[in-house]
Amino acid sequence: MHTYLSAKIYYHSGTGNSYRVARWVDGAAQAKDINSAVIPIESAEPERELVASRHQLAVLVFPTHGFTAPWKMICFALGLPAGKGAAAFCMATRGALKFGPVTIPGAAGTAALLIGLILLCKGYRLRGITAVDMPSNWMSLYGRIPRHTFPVGRSEPTGFSSVFWRGIPTGSPGPTSGTC
Repeated sequence: MHTYLSAKIYYHSGTGNSYRVARWVDGAAQAKDINSAVIPIESAEPERELVASRHQLAVLVFPTHGFTAPWKMICFALGLPAGKGAAAFCMATRGALKFGPVTIPGAAGTAALLIGLILLCKGYRLRGITAVDMPSNWMSLYGRIPRHTFPVGRSEPTGFSSVFWRGIPTGSPGPTSGTC
């Protein structure tokens, strides 16, 4: 049994949703006394930042684009150094809508699965993949709907830290699908 001593949280964000989730993951790590850093992939230096260690967790957070991962994140994952058994976790954000009490979840398609498969092929120990519902950015689809009708993902969900870290610090598989 082991715990993580550090976490590198790499994100790619266009509208801010993935950045917000990356900050939630950072907060969850800090709550567990794990030294963490939130790093945009545009300025990341994974060859220097990542250590092939069972005590470091690499987290990749990114939006779903066209029901898969954005090309920038695919290229970033392909360019990561060999994992050599290091732990990794993938989180795709997806657009959801909330109309009063009814939430229509987003569709992540192959987004997290594709990045997870790349990491597995590069030698990382995949600790989990998940999708997180955030506000949709398809404003042309529903631009006239009042903003208060879809407050999905505006603040950290209750229990996010416990859901994210369930089983991960001990090395057992964490959540693999669903929403937080």
